[in-house]
Order: sequence, then structure tokens, then C-alpha cells
Amino acid sequence: MPAFIRDGQGRHVYGNKPWAAQFDRPVGELMGKTNWDLFPKDTAWVFEASDHAARDRGEVSGLLESGVAPDGKRHWWKVFKFPLPGPGGETWVGGLALDVSDLVHATTRLAAIENDLAAGRLVPEVPRGDEAALRVLPPRLRQMLELLAAGWTIKEAAARLGISQKTAEAHRAKLLHRLGLRSVVEATRFYLERRVQSDALAGAKVLAAGSTKAGSVLARRRAKP
Repeated sequence: MPAFIRDGQGRHVYGNKPWAAQFDRPVGELMGKTNWDLFPKDTAWVFEASDHAARDRGEVSGLLESGVAPDGKRHWWKVFKFPLPGPGGETWVGGLALDVSDLVHATTRLAAIENDLAAGRLVPEVPRGDEAALRVLPPRLRQMLELLAAGWTIKEAAARLGISQKTAEAHRAKLLHRLGLRSVVEATRFYLERRVQSDALAGAKVLAAGSTKAGSVLARRRAKP
């Protein structure tokens, strides 16, 4: 989980490797820099406001903060900030930031779909994916599909599989390409529908086999004198 400490002037005096990874730079290069140096102006304003609450009012906060990250995309973070005693009577700010962008995007998409369904604007259809490709998916891509279909975020899936997030994102892209689908939502629906059909077919075969066996036993009993 990204962690950081900023001094009384807002300069970074500590950051761990996960925190530095978002800038794709070593930790040492980031020390002494402020939010204004590292983020777009609008994003820096958001972070400075909660820093002010911790530094000047001594508040411990847990906030959902949004802004444009160094990758140029809008992210959402669950940020926990707290005051820390610094040298010379200064108050420093410590923080932990969990990127929850995947969860926010998923929640937003779900709300939009529910609104469309309620308004009759959306008739749910099973995505038309490549069923042959689904049957012969490589083991790692199948693991990725199963985790995503179970509701895991890409970060959680990466941790579960012991791979980096970039590798997990590459697996997701390969998975969608092979199945001929456009999104994880489509892949989840496609996979779950096929699994339900497969389970139903397997159940029908079991019932049919049981009926055949029972019929054979009954026929033998009737044939006995």
C-alpha cells in the first residue's frame, strides 16, 4: 500500500516503493518534492486540502479523493491521513493511499446498467464470444477469467496469481482478444452463461444415465420368472 510523509512545507520526506511506483521513478528522486511538483494543479489542490486538515487542525481522516495521476488518467484513492510530530515543533503529515479506481469504475458501470434496465433502454443479451477459444484457453488465462468473473479487481487478481499488475493487465487484454470480446463485463457474462449451460448439460447426462441404469435394472427384474 503506498505510504508517504510530508513535512510542514508539504515536501516529501518519506515514500515507500509502491508510492514511488506510480511516478515510475526511484524514491530518492522524489524526496523534497511537493504535490505541486508531482501532480497536475487541480489534483494537488485536492491533496493539499486534506493535508491542511491533518497538519493545522490535527484531524485524522479517511477520504475518497480523486485526481489525475502521473499516468494521465483519473484515479480514485481511499486516503488515510494523520498528523505526525516533526522536528522543531513542526507538524508533519503521514498518509496511506489505496487505489480504488477499478472498484469505482465497476460501481459506476453497474449503476448505469441498472438505470438502463429500469428504464427499459437495455435488453440484456449474452455476448457473442468465441466458444471454441473458451474451451482451449491456456491455464493462466482461464485463471484470470475465473478471478475476474468472481468479482476480483485486476490488482487483486495479480496478487492472487503472484504476478505484477502490468502482467495481469496483459493477460486480461489477451483474454479479451482470444474470446473476441470488448470488456471484462462481457467476458464475465459470456463465461458464466457458458458455465451454466455446461453444468445443465452435465446434470442432464447424469439424469439420463441414471434413468437408463434404472430402466435396465427394472427390465431384468421383470424378465425373471
